[in-house]
Amino acid sequence: MTNLDVMLIESRPGVAGRTAQALEEAGCRVHRCHEPGEPSFPCAALVDPGSCPIDGHVDVALLVRPRIAPRPSAIEDGAICAIRAGIPVVEQGTDVLDPFAPWLTLRTHRDGDALAACVKAVEFADAPLRREILQRTARLFEAAGISPVDVTVRTVRVGTGLEIHLDLPAPATRGLQHALAVRALDAVRAMRDRTVGRTDVHVHDP
Repeated sequence: MTNLDVMLIESRPGVAGRTAQALEEAGCRVHRCHEPGEPSFPCAALVDPGSCPIDGHVDVALLVRPRIAPRPSAIEDGAICAIRAGIPVVEQGTDVLDPFAPWLTLRTHRDGDALAACVKAVEFADAPLRREILQRTARLFEAAGISPVDVTVRTVRVGTGLEIHLDLPAPATRGLQHALAVRALDAVRAMRDRTVGRTDVHVHDP
């Protein structure tokens, strides 16, 4: 998963330059609240309504803080918006006196680990959805003689959309596949705290 939409936030102008380049080279789309060289106020949303990354699609927010700073800087306002929007937040930096620590999904201390941490954070963020899907489909599996513990749920980001893959240990009838898809989509509507584009459900059986 390297085609992520990453909301990149830096504690000071320019400190996330190398990270941004590495993410883009890996195939990620990098979005910012404050473009390099622009003042800390106003943010993108105030300058151009509708241009806020959160108003579009963001998989994960990456906060780059190379120095110890016990208070958020003026250009870290996007981290607060990301937390409130329920977007997983990864921080690249130390945990010493970190004001964002309670709300982070993951932390990485090295530049080269940022992409892997972002991918893992998205997987963590989707874990409640995967559990909800299994809970909503358990009775369907049991009625079909399939143990829910043998079913694997995978989520894959595709642009602004989401693919849900159900890997079954035994064949499923077309009726069961349809019922599983309905329950999975119900779980998406119930669990998502952010807007997701097209959602496709795929059932895989032997």
